[in-house]
This record gives sequence, structure tokens and C-alpha cells, in this order.
Amino acid sequence: GYIFGDAPVFERFYAGGIGSFRGFEFRGISPVSGIRDDKVGGEFMLLTGGEYVVPLYEKIIHGVVFLDMGTVERDFTIGNWRASVGAGVRLTLPFFGTVPMEFDLAWPFLKDNDDDTQVFSFYVGLPFF
Repeated sequence: GYIFGDAPVFERFYAGGIGSFRGFEFRGISPVSGIRDDKVGGEFMLLTGGEYVVPLYEKIIHGVVFLDMGTVERDFTIGNWRASVGAGVRLTLPFFGTVPMEFDLAWPFLKDNDDDTQVFSFYVGLPFF
């Protein structure tokens, strides 16, 4: 994605967290500014990744391995490429209906000093009716 023109901080690009970039905290990838290195968001974002899912037990438990890569930059450049690799488990328990549960462990092996990392992340979704 790319933002043409100025955008307020809350509309800029950030990456990190499950569903975005595992191995990094929610909004943990962002350009920083100011005395305290506050995350200010970027105007350019490029994210890519791959995930391989293997059924472990019927339709209830699946294993997954993944690779997430990308960057968030101030402008249209690729200066700080990040990457993480990991594995996880996907659960869909009949007791809870079709509520998906995701548990992931991710290790960032390419990162910037200003990034906030997070090894474990989880997600519990709600189905739409």
C-alpha cells in the first residue's frame, strides 16, 4: 500500500500482530519520530508471507508453519526488511461451534532496533451469522 499526500498518524500504515505480521507486537513495525521514538506510521507498506497447514486430527486440530516478511516505511522505499518464521496450532472445537482459535509461536530473524517483538500470539474469532 502507498498513501499519496499527507495522512494523520491514525490513518498511516503499521504492521505487527496475528493476521498481519507474526513475531511482532500489534503495530510493532513502524517508523519512529521524536525524543521518545514514538511510532508514527508509514506511508508505504509491503507485506508478504506463506503458510502451510497440515491436518493433525480430523477437522479439529491443524498444524501450521509460516514465514512472514515485509516492511513499513516513511516513503516509497525498502530500507528495513523484516522477516519471521514460526509454527502454530489451529483449533476448531465442536463444543464452541465454528469459532476458530489460533496459537502461534514466531521468531523474527530480520528486524529493526525500533521494532517491538512478540514470540507468542493467539486469536479467537467469532463466526458471522
